[in-house]
Amino acid sequence: MDKPQAMVLEDSRAFTRFLTNVLEQFGFEVYNARSHAEFVPMMEQRNYDLAVLDWAIEGDKDGIYCISEIKRWDSYPSRTPTPILLLSGIDSRHGEKHALNHGADAYLTKTEIEKDDLRTTILQIMEKVNPHRIPEGIKNSE
Repeated sequence: MDKPQAMVLEDSRAFTRFLTNVLEQFGFEVYNARSHAEFVPMMEQRNYDLAVLDWAIEGDKDGIYCISEIKRWDSYPSRTPTPILLLSGIDSRHGEKHALNHGADAYLTKTEIEKDDLRTTILQIMEKVNPHRIPEGIKNSE
C-alpha cells in the first residue's frame, strides 16, 4: 500500500512542524498549506486520506469554510470521503459542537494537544470514515 496522505492547513509554522512530525511518525505523507489560497489547489488535485484543519487561519476563509469545500469535493464520483480533524486554540464546548455540526469528524483543542491525543482521535475517525487507509505506524505508535 502506498503511504496515506494527510493535508495540514495551519498558519503557525511551529504548530505545522509539530503536526508534520507527528503525522510522519504515524506513517503519513504530509502536505502543508498555510492559507486558504494554498489549500484549495492542493485539495482539488488530490484526494487526501486525512485533513487536519486549523479553525482560525489568516485571511477571509476559516477551517469551517474549508470543511464545506472538502465535503463538496468528496461528493465527486472519483473521490472517497476525507476524515476531517478540526483544531482550535480555544477550548469551547460550543466550538466543538459547531465544528461537528458543520462536518468535522473530530475536534481538538490545540493548547492541550499531545501526540497520543492525535493518535487516538485520528485512528477513531479513520476507522469510521476511511479504514482501509490507516497507516500501520499509527496503530503501533506509542
